[in-house]
Order: sequence, then structure tokens, then C-alpha cells
Amino acid sequence: MANEKKPSAPQRKPTVRKAPVKKVAAKRILQKKPPPARQPRVEKDKPEGEAPKPAGSNMPKVIEKPNPLANPAAQSDKEAIATAKKHLLTALELNPDYAEAHFNLATILVQLAAAETGDEGSEAALEHTRIAREHFETAIRLNPDYSQAHCKLAMLLAETGDIENSKKHFSNALDLNTNYTEAYYNFALLLITQGETEDAKNNLEKATEIEQNFAQAYFHKARILTDPEEFVEAAKNYEIAIDIREDYVDAHYYLGKLYEGGRTVNKDGMLTIRKKLADAEKHFKAAIQHDPYFSKAYFNLGRVQKQLSDLATKDKHHDEEARRKRFSELFKDAQLNLETAIHLNPKYAKAHFLLATIHHEKNSEEAAEAHYLKAIEYWSDYPLAYFHYGLLLAERKDFQEAKEHFKRAIKLNPEYAQAHYHLARTCDILKEYEEAKNHYLNSVEIEGDFAPGWYYLGHVMEALHLVNEAKVYFEKATQVDQNYTEAYYNLGRVLNSPGEFELARRNYETAAEIRPGYADVHYGLGKLLAGGHRVKKDGTHIRQPEFDKAENHYKQAIDIEPQHAKAHFHLGLLLQEINERPRARRHFERAIEIDPGYARAHYHLALLLNEELYANENRKASVALKHAGGSDFQRGLNT
Repeated sequence: MANEKKPSAPQRKPTVRKAPVKKVAAKRILQKKPPPARQPRVEKDKPEGEAPKPAGSNMPKVIEKPNPLANPAAQSDKEAIATAKKHLLTALELNPDYAEAHFNLATILVQLAAAETGDEGSEAALEHTRIAREHFETAIRLNPDYSQAHCKLAMLLAETGDIENSKKHFSNALDLNTNYTEAYYNFALLLITQGETEDAKNNLEKATEIEQNFAQAYFHKARILTDPEEFVEAAKNYEIAIDIREDYVDAHYYLGKLYEGGRTVNKDGMLTIRKKLADAEKHFKAAIQHDPYFSKAYFNLGRVQKQLSDLATKDKHHDEEARRKRFSELFKDAQLNLETAIHLNPKYAKAHFLLATIHHEKNSEEAAEAHYLKAIEYWSDYPLAYFHYGLLLAERKDFQEAKEHFKRAIKLNPEYAQAHYHLARTCDILKEYEEAKNHYLNSVEIEGDFAPGWYYLGHVMEALHLVNEAKVYFEKATQVDQNYTEAYYNLGRVLNSPGEFELARRNYETAAEIRPGYADVHYGLGKLLAGGHRVKKDGTHIRQPEFDKAENHYKQAIDIEPQHAKAHFHLGLLLQEINERPRARRHFERAIEIDPGYARAHYHLALLLNEELYANENRKASVALKHAGGSDFQRGLNT
């Protein structure tokens, strides 16, 4: 008889079930059951500013596969459940040892608990859950080999946080029925919440071996394949889930995120980023197609389209007009999707932030500011929002406010190298050199391969009159970026002792080779060669100018930048030294015309004019002497 008490099974030591790993090719049955009708959801994203959850808290709750009684609210006749409950209670009054009746009553109580809402509903749900547990336990006591009861009780215990007992009953269910798909699946979900991903993976593989059309099992297996070397396997599992259930919104969404991230390994096993943005765009669009209220899908779609728009401008396979058109379309789509995400979830801080960056890029400063401030309002601990708003403030030269926002970003993320760097740049502009130095040092300590950090650290050291330190940091910038023209130029400029002549020359020449059109490099090299101060092998200081080469570099500087006042002035000095006064005068005058406040140019022009005046007076005197019989007179002067 179905209601007869079965003999007790021998006591077993409970174990956590570890399903054997069996690598088999996934077989997909082409004729699948149609998926249940999906109700559109208005997604309620958690406020972005909430404290981070503990590891594992984002993993799915333990759930059972869809069944007709899973949602009483969707039942066409709710009274059917009440009637079923009434008859089960009657059955138990007639036969208290009826294990199946205890099991089914417990199942109905779990469904009733799930349907309760509000504060009163919460209390009722707890009561339904408590009584359900008692009936599941009674069913197992009456029939210890009742695998379904073990599985359902395990699921209930997992929901209530009794993890160890939940594991025990899942293990018992699987010991009793090694082909119990639902138990493997839900046990895997429990193990995921506990961070036991290898055991979870094994259970999910076992579930898909038994039921090859189990889309959710493939999906959750993909979700835990997070290592870069598992990229291909994760994508494959998402795709299988989608093949089985085309409208599987979460599978489309997370596959899109996987393709957008692109963290994988190359043939040598080294981490590499290989984004598949077009595929990501396709899957985010599919997620939205099946759930038009999915705000996160709109956000991620907008983010991907923003990246694709950036790439469109660099696409060498199309002409300029096609690139501009593609960029414009993607940029517009990105903005529209981010606006939709915000429409669905007005407090979506990340969407406000990314939309702000789009407006910022479009030079729509007012709109950008509004969305940066919204992002900060809805997520007060969002370092990216503070940082980028700081950049906007710095651009409008509101440096004090920019400083405060960079500092807030650093407070939230002390390892934020770019925030340290831009705070240092702002302090540098404000001539707060000590603070600038500290933040430049922080930036390069965090991100040692960021050449501008080393370069501007050299500048601030020079401002603090620490020239030797400046040399070290300019040189470090050239080591990090061997094409950093400004670093070579400034290193050449500060290597100004006679013993450093050749090293300075090499740095200037390297800068000129990298960027021949850099006027300051030719000007600096011209100054170095015109001075010619160097040290012989025996350590003797000598001056050995190279006027022809120096003049050539000054002229190149002027050809590149005709308004280069210093190049005109120093060319004037060189020409004055080699006695080409008329040409020297023209370049002094040109320097003053470009920069009327150039004091040295005024001074040297005055000296040159005095020299010319003195030379003219001497010539006049010589002529007068000659007409006055100057030979005898001159001899008299010489005696």
C-alpha cells in the first residue's frame, strides 16, 4: 500500500555528494518543450552605493525546476490549493504515518510561504516554513529512503540558512537516487553560495548528463567558469543554454558580459584581453528583446556601443565618411540605451555616470555635470564619478573644486593611480609643489609603467630646485616610454653641466629623430651647440661651439614655429657673436615684436645698437683724422 510505513533504512554517515566528472559532448534535443510564458519584469537594481556584499552573496538562491504549483499567484483557481491542503490534513488525521501525505502537505506549505507578502505575510511565511520542515522530517522519519523528501527538505533548509543539514539531505537524496537531476542541480546551487565551485561544477555536469536539455544547469555552470582559461568553456555553456531556450534572458545577458570582458589566455597561457564586442552587442539586444524592462541590459548595451563607437573611428577598412557615419550611429545608440536604462531605473548610478561621459565627450558640459552629480547622489561612494567630475571641473579651471573631487576619489580608492596623477597635476598648476610631488610619487608607485607620472614628477622636482632628482625622473620616463619626446627634450635641457654635454646632445637628437617637427627640441639643441661647453678627456673644461649646426637648428625651430621668440633671440646672440650684426639686429627686433615683454631681447638689442653707434663714431673719427693730416697726429698719439 502507498500509505504503509516502510522499514527504516540503516543509518548512514552523511556526506557531501561529489558527482564524478565525466567529460561528454553535450547532446541537444532539437524538439524542445516550449518555455513557460515569461512575464515582463521591471528590474529593481539595488542602489549602487550600498556596501559590497560578501563573496558568494550574488549567487542564485537554491531553486527547484519550474513546476505547475511553483507560483500559487499564477494558479487559475487558488482555492484548489486550499482544497488540496484540506484533504491532505484529513488523510493525515486518518493515517498519521502516511509519508507521501506529509511530503505533499509540506510542498504546499512551501508554496504558500513563497506567496506571502508584507510584514504580516512575512510572519505567515515563517510559520508555513516551520510547519513544512516538520512534515518533510516526518516523511523522512516514516520513510528514510524517500529521496524526494530529502531533496525538498534540503532546499528548504538552504533557504533558511541551515547549510550543513541541507548538504546532508542533498547527499542522502543522491545516495538514494543517483539519477536525481533536480537534486544535483539544487545541490550545485547551494555549493556555489558556499564558494565550493569545483563540487558545484561536478554536480551540474552530472545533471546535464542525465537531462541534456537542462538549460539552467548549463547556465549556472557557465556562471562559475570565471577563470580566464575557462573563457571558451563558459561561452560554450551559455550558448548551449540559449540553444535550448532561446528566450533565456540571463544567459544572453551574462554571455554578453563575458564577451565584453574578453578575459582569456593566449596559446602561451598568458592572460590576454580579447573582447568580442559585436557578439556582446548581439546578446544584450537579445536579452532586451525577450525582456524589454531589463535596465542592466540597456546599460551594458550602451557601454558596448560606446566602445564600438570609439573603435569605429580607427577602422582602417572603411573610408573617412563611413567611419564617421558608423561612429555617429553607435554613439547615438549608446546614448539612447543609457537614457532608457535610467528611465527604467532613475537611480541607476552607473548609467548616469556613463551617460555623463558621453555628454562630456560631446562638450555638453551642463548635461555632463548634471549626470555626474546624479551618479554621486545615488552612489556616494563611487570613485569613478568623483574622478571624472574632477576632470570636468579642472577643464573649466575650477581647480580647487577639482582637487576636492580627486581627493574624494582617492579616499574611496587609495590605489586609484589616475586620481593621484590628476590631483598632482592640479596641485602643480596651483604651484603647490610639495603636495604635487607626493601624489606623483603615489601614482608611479601604484602604476609604474605610466610614463607621464614620471615625466611630470621630473618637472615638479625641477620646480623644487631638485635638479638631480628631476634628471632621474625624466630619464625614467624615457625608459618607460622610449618614444616620449618631451621627456628626452627636458632631460637634454636639465643636463646642462659641461660634463653632460654629450649626453644632453644625444637626448636632444633622439627627441628630434622621434618628432622632427618639435620646435623646442631644435631650439634647445641649438643653444647647447652654440654654447659648446664641454669637458675634455683629461677633465679640462673647454668651449668648443658648433655655430653652423646651432644656426641650422635655430632656423629649423623658426621654420616650424615662426613665433618662437626665444629661437629668434638666441639666433640673434649667435649672429652677434660671429659678427653678423645686421642679421642679429633683425632677429632681436623680431623677438621683441613677438614678445614685447622680452627683457633680454630689449637689453641685447640696446647693446647691439650701442656697438653700432660706437663703431659709427669711430669711423667718423677716423675720417676726420685722415682729413686733418692724421698720419703725423696718429704717430704722436702712439708715442
